Amino acid sequence: MNTEQLHRLRYRYPGLDEADLLIEASWQELEHKAERKPKCLARRRIVDKFTKPMLARMDEPCMLEQAVGARAFSAELEPVSLEMDYDFEAERQRMMDEIRERLERLRELGVDELILRKLLEKEDTLSRLVVTRDYRILLPDYHNMEIEMTPLPKAVFLLFLKHEEGIPFKFLSDYEDELRDIYMRLTDRVQTDVIDKSIQALCDPTQNAINEKCTRIREAFVAKFDERLAQHYFVTGKRGEPKRIQLQRSLVVWE
Repeated sequence: MNTEQLHRLRYRYPGLDEADLLIEASWQELEHKAERKPKCLARRRIVDKFTKPMLARMDEPCMLEQAVGARAFSAELEPVSLEMDYDFEAERQRMMDEIRERLERLRELGVDELILRKLLEKEDTLSRLVVTRDYRILLPDYHNMEIEMTPLPKAVFLLFLKHEEGIPFKFLSDYEDELRDIYMRLTDRVQTDVIDKSIQALCDPTQNAINEKCTRIREAFVAKFDERLAQHYFVTGKRGEPKRIQLQRSLVVWE
């Protein structure tokens, strides 16, 4: 896997470690060759059971086995060699061929392609979000990734992070004092009139400042990882409804 592939996969799957990325790359290569897209919920289990040689065989049923019956999965899997000269490439190819054969067998048994894809879809994992004492924004489960923003967008982000219920933009002036307090903790500006002007512009519904800052927040996350995951972290909401950050607050840590 070259650097470009690694970067692309890391962007799409920020929570995967190096071994998992290698397996993901192998799956994509298999999918491309087969001209199909069988993505598997069992991938992580396969990584744990085979590429991390602490367990020698599958000791839990695959979700597909639970869905379509055990007979398609009756064959016992070969244990992984623990020797230093173990040929990982050969083992990986053997695993890929075996899985492809089993998927084809499921199709022969009459399992609908749409059902297969739904059953085999890879689950995404959201990282915890940590706000440090010095207001750095970290995602520890994405390899301690840091999300960087300038003070004003970060102040808006922290305000919305504090208010899980969301805030309608037209009522943002009700939070002006709180927003100013957050901003003053982040900025090195000392002129209170400049600070007040910036905050007032954000809270003015006739101006576009708040939309611009929310765009900067979105860009800060999307620059680091895929939007299908990033959308849980930036400010979103339908027109006329409260805008909010979707991330479950059980995943938010304030130091």
